[in-house]
Formats: sequence, structure tokens, C-alpha cells
Amino acid sequence: MGIRHNDFAGENFASKQWRNQTVSIQVGEFELPESHPEYYRYNGTPIVQIDDKNLGTFSPDTPKLPIGSSFEANLRPEGSSVVLKLNPDSIQLPEPVLPGAEAVQSSELDRINGVERCFQDW
Repeated sequence: MGIRHNDFAGENFASKQWRNQTVSIQVGEFELPESHPEYYRYNGTPIVQIDDKNLGTFSPDTPKLPIGSSFEANLRPEGSSVVLKLNPDSIQLPEPVLPGAEAVQSSELDRINGVERCFQDW
């Protein structure tokens, strides 16, 4: 991931502070003001964060975890990028939310359950 234009742009990831350190990482949603020239390209895309600070976007040619995921990783600088070596056992995915699932009222569920009982008795 590119690291030139983010909250860690001045950070030296080759320093002792980062070397061989495991960090907790979250996948957040990149938020840009509508006036930003790259708004339509990047706004709403997944972004890698450390302590709610933006580290960078995923490289276009790499797999991406969904927004709301978290994991632990070691960071390795590579030119103007940082390579994440993540611990696969640490990956936590967000709970899926089905569209409209929260809109179903309990009376609607009672009606559906009643219809199911009618078919079972039939």
C-alpha cells in the first residue's frame, strides 16, 4: 500500500519502533470531502488504519478485507510502500447485515411464523 499521503507520511517504518512489532490494524472507510479531486475514485473505499489513523489504501492488485475487519500484522517498508505480513489467525470479519433485516417488525415475524405453522399443519 502506498504511504506518501496519509497520517503516517512522516513515519520511518524501518525504525526500531516498528521493526518486528505486531500492530493491530482495522479496515475503515476512506472518507473524503466532495470537493476533493479524488472524491469519486476513493471515497467509500476500504482503507487500512492503525488507531483510527489512515495508513493507506490497498494496492489495486491485492485482495481486500471488507470494511469493519481487523487483524494483526507486521509492517515492512518497501520503497514508498509498506508491506503487511498479517497473522491469518487474527483476522476478524464484521458481522454481515442483510439489507432490510433491521426493518422487519416483530408483528411481521409473528405473521410469517404463523404462515409457516399453517403449512406445517397442512
